[in-house]
Amino acid sequence: MVVKCTVLLYGKIAKKNAKPPVKGVPRVSIIVPAHNEGAVIGGTIESLVALPYPDKEVVVVDDNSSDDTYLKAKSYAVRGDIILVRKTDPHSNKAMALRYGAKFVSGDIILCIDADTIIQNESLIRIVEPFDDPKIVAVAGNVRVYNTQSLLEKIQAYEYFLAMEMGRTFQSLIQSLIIIPGAFGAFRRRIMDSIGGFDADTITEDFDFALKLRKTGFKIAFAEDAIAWTFVPNRLSDWSRQRIRWAYGQLQSIMKHKDLMINIKFRLNSILSLIDMLLMDVFLLFIRLFWFLSLPWFFPSIPLWKLAALNFSFYLAMELIQAMVALIVSPRGKKELGYLSLIPIVVLFYRPLYSFIRLFAYLKAILGLKVAW
Repeated sequence: MVVKCTVLLYGKIAKKNAKPPVKGVPRVSIIVPAHNEGAVIGGTIESLVALPYPDKEVVVVDDNSSDDTYLKAKSYAVRGDIILVRKTDPHSNKAMALRYGAKFVSGDIILCIDADTIIQNESLIRIVEPFDDPKIVAVAGNVRVYNTQSLLEKIQAYEYFLAMEMGRTFQSLIQSLIIIPGAFGAFRRRIMDSIGGFDADTITEDFDFALKLRKTGFKIAFAEDAIAWTFVPNRLSDWSRQRIRWAYGQLQSIMKHKDLMINIKFRLNSILSLIDMLLMDVFLLFIRLFWFLSLPWFFPSIPLWKLAALNFSFYLAMELIQAMVALIVSPRGKKELGYLSLIPIVVLFYRPLYSFIRLFAYLKAILGLKVAW
């Protein structure tokens, strides 16, 4: 099938009005894939144009939107603020939109963000700084939750906080980072082009591409002070679909890059980090389910409510330890103290529900069944 794509005149206007390169500062090209993002695309574009960085360009890819995304972006393109391209293939996905947008960039650093993500004012500078090290090929930004009105949104904000402030920080410290958030991640264009850019054969293109980068032997960094604010699902059904896709794509990408776990030509920390993810995220999930179901059989003399209370106490203590560590290492720790009140709900309801969702997604991936986007 021939992919129908349209390059607008507005891209040429933007390039004509673009500032000349600034010496000593890497040019940054920001790619924003947008599918039916009319409600937020204007605010995202305005925030990107206003970012204080001396040499940047913004490329918005309207990915076959059926709403007014294109029309709202068009006014910014006419003024020369952005390069606007339109992709009209109905079978497109985010990876294909990013690949298409990359054809129109001129920067040394490519920054990919979601259309519903707002970059904090100084964060563009912060995410570019690690590239001063020539061994750094990608930088993961610190993604935080913008909408925190409902209980579900608040819990996700706590979850992101824990993953970023403790998980990403520790992984970056020991050079085992293998996840670059699709909502806010930067890449060295030269290396990105050399390995073929994003692939469209998985549904988590960001994790898949991070594993491709790991195979180059270069480093991936985490920029703690480069903060972007994203919107999370506020309905349980939308959250479930998102998390099924994440878990499905995670196992899909691990299986695609299984050679990273067994080939000694790759860096040891890359090998161990992927093995750790497979063991802790996938195998341990199945083992834990078997353990819970077998508890009454192993301990028939202990009432079920006591077994449940003991397990709850154990996981509550573990969650509290993680949260306290994250609060200590985070420079914004005092502002995050409110999250501690969510921990009982997280342990009792959120974590178990998420475990069943991941289990469902992994089983679908193992059986080769498809999941909805």
